[in-house]
Amino acid sequence: MSPFIAVVVAATCFAPNDAAPGWKQVALPDDARALAAPEGVAQFRSDEWVTVVDERSELFLSGAESFGGRTSFELTLGEGGRSLEVHFERPLRGAKVDVTAWGPMGAMTLMNEQRVGGATLALTWGANDVRVVTVRVHEHLRERPVVRAYRSVRQAPAATLHDSPAFRLPRSLYYLQPVGPLVTLCDEPGRVLIVPAGAPAPKALPMPVSLRRL
Repeated sequence: MSPFIAVVVAATCFAPNDAAPGWKQVALPDDARALAAPEGVAQFRSDEWVTVVDERSELFLSGAESFGGRTSFELTLGEGGRSLEVHFERPLRGAKVDVTAWGPMGAMTLMNEQRVGGATLALTWGANDVRVVTVRVHEHLRERPVVRAYRSVRQAPAATLHDSPAFRLPRSLYYLQPVGPLVTLCDEPGRVLIVPAGAPAPKALPMPVSLRRL
């Protein structure tokens, strides 16, 4: 029996010619259509969908109080919402919680009077297009709940991220070069590209860069 030999294929990588901080635009090579910057760098490809992460910390949202000892929080995700993590200032100590997700097809119940003891709600709903999530806490004799932070994840066409045609050139990778060493770009099929909500900023424009094969 022949011994098994593992073959490791090195990724095709490139070095851009510009290390100045800011947004960059690079045309995707024919043999590296899945070109990507390292993990942690804001980036997207112009012809694809992108994962948008919105992290809100130190919010201290008091919510809207209703009759019967209930407090509601309405959190707007934008189109294409996929998941939401809500952090309360204090544990809910067994309070009943209702969660409703709203999208183009109407409302979807995620939680119905489910008791929650901790201070975090982790919510997912598959591939449904959710735009707004309403969280209602039945606090009754407990302290009124306060949302301290939340993190939402949605998917959107890259073309919706910025109005400028400079961010919509076909077959392009856009990435935010951080302050520090020059990033290396590698062909990585299957990588999920992520940008924070609000990026690129409205007045930002990308600088075209050329590549040197490594």
